[in-house]
Amino acid sequence: MKRILKIFIFLILPTLYSPYTFFVKGQLLLNFCDASEITKTEREDIRKEIQKLIEKFSKEGVTEREKYDIERKIEDEFGLKALPYLLQSLKEGNKEMQNHCLSTILEIIGREKRSLEISRTNLTPEEIEKTKIDIMEFPLPQEERENIEKAFLTISEFATHPNSEIRAKAIDALGCFGSQKAVPLLEKALNDVDASVRYVACIRLSILGHHQYNLFNVITGKEPKTPEEYAEYLSDEKWGLYIKAEDKLKEFGKESIPVLLKLAKGDKEPARQRALRLLVEMKAEEAIPILTNYLKEETTNKIMSSVQFTCVSGLYNIGTEEAIKQLKEYGLKHKNPDIRYYTAKTLIKTNKEEVMPVLKDLVEQGNSSMKYDIALFLIENKEKEGIEILIGLLKDKKYLREAESWLEGMTGQKFGGIPPVVSKKMLEEYTKKWESWWEKNKDTFQFPKQDKQ
Repeated sequence: MKRILKIFIFLILPTLYSPYTFFVKGQLLLNFCDASEITKTEREDIRKEIQKLIEKFSKEGVTEREKYDIERKIEDEFGLKALPYLLQSLKEGNKEMQNHCLSTILEIIGREKRSLEISRTNLTPEEIEKTKIDIMEFPLPQEERENIEKAFLTISEFATHPNSEIRAKAIDALGCFGSQKAVPLLEKALNDVDASVRYVACIRLSILGHHQYNLFNVITGKEPKTPEEYAEYLSDEKWGLYIKAEDKLKEFGKESIPVLLKLAKGDKEPARQRALRLLVEMKAEEAIPILTNYLKEETTNKIMSSVQFTCVSGLYNIGTEEAIKQLKEYGLKHKNPDIRYYTAKTLIKTNKEEVMPVLKDLVEQGNSSMKYDIALFLIENKEKEGIEILIGLLKDKKYLREAESWLEGMTGQKFGGIPPVVSKKMLEEYTKKWESWWEKNKDTFQFPKQDKQ
C-alpha cells in the first residue's frame, strides 16, 4: 500500500497540475497518457465536437466575429487535441476554411509553446525570447509530438499556396513553432511576390535569431542609408517601418535634427507628430520655437489639438528655462481648458504656486467630470484642495456616490452615508456635515500613509 501511495505522490499527482491536463465533458483527461488510456467513446466525442466547430467556418450566415470565437473555443477547450482535425480540414477545405484552420493552429501552437516555456523552464520572458525555444524539442507525449510534427509538415506545403493570404498565414504559423527547420522556408518566402508574405517571413526570421535581413529592403527593395531616407518612412503605417525608422534616426543623433525639424514644421501626419516626439526624446532645444508656435494656435481641429498635447509634454521634457517659460505662458493660459489642465498636471510638482490658481479656476468654470478628475489628481498628489472639491461634488447626484466613497476612504470619517433615494434637502444637510468637519480639521488634516507593496 505504501508503495502504491508513493507512486501516486511522485508520478500521478504532479500531472494534475501539468499544462497537459484538460477536461472534456466534465471528465479529466491527461494529454501525456498513452492513447489507449482514452477510450474510443471519449476519442469519438472529442472528434465530433471539434469537427462540428470546424464545419461552422464554412456555414452561411456565420459572421467573422463568430468565426473568431470558434477559433478561440477550439483553442481553449481542445488545444493540441484539435490538430489532426484541423489539418484534415486544412487539406480538404476551401480558402475560407484553410484561412481559419491556419489561424487556429497558429494560436494553438503559440499558446502551447508559451505554456511549455513558462512551466518547463525557470527562465524569465526576456530570457525565453533570447533562447528561441523550439516546441518540437520539448519532451512531449508521443501522440502530441507526432501531431505537432505532422502539423509542421502539412503547413510547410501551404507555404507555396497560390493564395498570398494563405501563404502569409502558413509562414507565420511555421515561424511560431520556434524551430530552425522553418528557416529555409522562411528565407525562400523573402522573395515572394507579395509584400505581406515577405514581411511575415522577415519578422519570424528575426524572432528566430536571424537579424541579417533588412526589413526595408525586404518590403521596398531599398535600404535607407541617411537620416533623410529613413525619415521618409515616418508616415508608414502598413508595415510598421516607422518603428525601425525612429530607432535609426535616434541612432544618428544630432545628424537627424535638421531633417526632423523640417518634418515637424510640415503638415504631413503622422510624420509630424513622430518627428516632434523624436525631437523631444533627443531634448533638441532647436524644437522649442516649433513647439511654442503650435501651442499658441487657437484651433478646434482634432489633429492640431493632439499636436498641442504633444507640445505640452515636449516643452516640459526638454526642460530648459526657455522651454518651461513658454509652457507657462501658452500652456497654463491656453483657451482650451483641457490643454490648461494637462499643462497644470505636467507642472504641478515643480511649479505648484502657479498651477494651483489654474486648477481652482478650472474647478469653478468646469463641468462635474473635470471637477472630479481634478479632485482625484490633487488627492493623488497629496493636495488637500482635492478633499474640498469632493465635498462640493456631494451635491452632484452623478458623482455623489464616488465622492462619498473617496471622502470616507481618505478621511476615515462617516456621517451616516447616503440612502439609495435622496431629496435635495437631505443632500444639502449631508454636505453641510462634511463642510463643517472640513472647516474644523483642514489645517491639521493628513493623508493616510500608503502601505508599501
